[in-house]
Amino acid sequence: VLGDYHGRTLDPFVEKERPSQEDTIFSLGDFDTVESIREYLDLKERVGDSVEVGGNHDRALLDGTKLRSRGVKTPEEIIQDLENDEVSQAYLQSLLSEPNREFEIDGLNGILTHAGLTGYTRRPDVSDSMKPFVYRLWEEEHFRDNFDLMHEQDYDLMIRGHEHYTEHARRHRDSGELSFNLPEPGDEYEIDSGHRHIITGGPWIKGDYLKIEPEERKMTFLEA
Repeated sequence: VLGDYHGRTLDPFVEKERPSQEDTIFSLGDFDTVESIREYLDLKERVGDSVEVGGNHDRALLDGTKLRSRGVKTPEEIIQDLENDEVSQAYLQSLLSEPNREFEIDGLNGILTHAGLTGYTRRPDVSDSMKPFVYRLWEEEHFRDNFDLMHEQDYDLMIRGHEHYTEHARRHRDSGELSFNLPEPGDEYEIDSGHRHIITGGPWIKGDYLKIEPEERKMTFLEA
């Protein structure tokens, strides 16, 4: 699981994990630069499958509005790069056509989303089409609301990005009790069927990524 790239090279990830055709990449978007998009597309060719969603930064880049620069290039230069790269343009258009993507891991139904199914929005005027890219899950009620929607839509697992930290929230299927973990690199957790899970994988710009072993229903928060 990778996301919130924000222009950082994927070389450390590729060197550490050596992705192959046996792997599936879950990508949470927020590339920020054409170079980052192209590098991800190269990574995608190495693996057997991928599940991908776009982020609010991808929307801004494609729309050419409210783009923040995190690197040596200005927002204007980044937008010009995209206008000159038809492959990256087409990829972002496809990526952003649906805000969420479904997946399945060892019999568990999952939803991949950049921000969430619902949550807090900083601006009251944000459009409905933009909300799935900017939701924040900052309070317990935000998690409860997302778990309620997961229950209604029969999702066992949500994987999300957007926040620049790692988090693992669980809600017991019978009691409804919530519990939270704030993982450090190397921490492992079981994706048990007795709970629903909301997993915030952490930003690649800080070197964070998540590794899931489907047959063991185990996930490990990692850093490169």
